[in-house]
Amino acid sequence: MRHFFLALLIALPLAAQPFTLRSPAFTEGQQLPDSSVLNALDCRGENVSPALEWSNAPAGTKSFALVLDDYEARGGDGFVHWAIYNIPARTMSLPANAGASGVDLASGGRHAYSDFLQRSYGGPCPPEGAPHKYRFTVFALDMPPIDDAGTPMTWRKLRFIIRDHILGQASLTGLRGYSGVKARVARVWHGQVPANRGDEYEKYLYENGVLKLRSIPNNLGVQLFRRAAGDRADFVVISYWPSEDAIRAYAGENITRTRPLPRDPEFLIDPEPEVKHYVIAADEMP
Repeated sequence: MRHFFLALLIALPLAAQPFTLRSPAFTEGQQLPDSSVLNALDCRGENVSPALEWSNAPAGTKSFALVLDDYEARGGDGFVHWAIYNIPARTMSLPANAGASGVDLASGGRHAYSDFLQRSYGGPCPPEGAPHKYRFTVFALDMPPIDDAGTPMTWRKLRFIIRDHILGQASLTGLRGYSGVKARVARVWHGQVPANRGDEYEKYLYENGVLKLRSIPNNLGVQLFRRAAGDRADFVVISYWPSEDAIRAYAGENITRTRPLPRDPEFLIDPEPEVKHYVIAADEMP
């Protein structure tokens, strides 16, 4: 009889192990590490994406996608901090800081645009109040790598493409509360260029203005906006500061001057009248 039951047990199929996602940096429902916090706006973290590991992917998986979202933000509409697609089926982990700037990941995969409008990881930076829930989700897909030639891949487009190809998904949620320095001054720079030079100038403005501003001590963040304005491309850069004294520390007493944002006649239309500065009260970041 014992041999009969032993043979029966051997014949029974083993229960499938669940598709799971974990991290050596935090566990389900616990606080995300300080290193994961955004280094922008009013937060001063290292903006390092945590290491992630997944196991027991469904049979037939041909690629993975990963999304990090603050799913209760903006009244339940959510905010996507990180999105990756075309992760090879052989990949079962991402190292710490895999989400650093750059479209292509070293281990395979590509970044999609997040709600920060960046193709990279953007860490948590919640407002004051109860901690926010940050959910990492890895999707096992039955589709090969997506051909995205010629079209920008946003996370919304990615969600549409993969929705009928999900074999399984696994999530891991961490918490993070407010830990920033509240901005009190918003400094607004405005400029226009011919529409046909908009892309060229956006790159120039980012490299010669935005990145320099972010490197200045006491800068609490920079936002770059662009919109079409007839035959012109209209640009606005907003930088955030704890005080007007913080601006004077790099711009001098004349805090309305353009330094270090460029005012280049090669690009700008009527650089003097079109470039303006404002110092306004900013009780909190937008």
